[in-house]
Amino acid sequence: MNDDLGGGIVAALAGRGLAGRIPVTGGQDANLAALQLIAQGTLDNTIFKNLSDQAKVAAHVTTAILHGEGIPAEMINGTIDNQYMAVPTVFLPVQNITKDNLDVVVNSGFYTWQQICAPDPASAVCLDRN
Repeated sequence: MNDDLGGGIVAALAGRGLAGRIPVTGGQDANLAALQLIAQGTLDNTIFKNLSDQAKVAAHVTTAILHGEGIPAEMINGTIDNQYMAVPTVFLPVQNITKDNLDVVVNSGFYTWQQICAPDPASAVCLDRN
């Protein structure tokens, strides 16, 4: 699962006149190219992980570890078994992004409508935003 692979599949389908006619899913990147393909209706979805949230949690956890406090217990919401031990883990929310909720990415400040709509400002999703 990766957006670039999904984009490659869309390109291959486009070469055969099938882009947008066969569902293609993206990956877990929510990269700009994938969001643009979603707006154009040729990629069905991608997974958005808010990098700002990830950075804040990573900084908080890193600071606590460097101060000898370990991972703050209130942040731990799961574990991952690495076959040696259950590693305390902080899981963050992820969101499936489709043409119906592209605004989630825009509202996060990650990309703008102008960036997403640049290749095809006349797409139905983009016409609603401009």
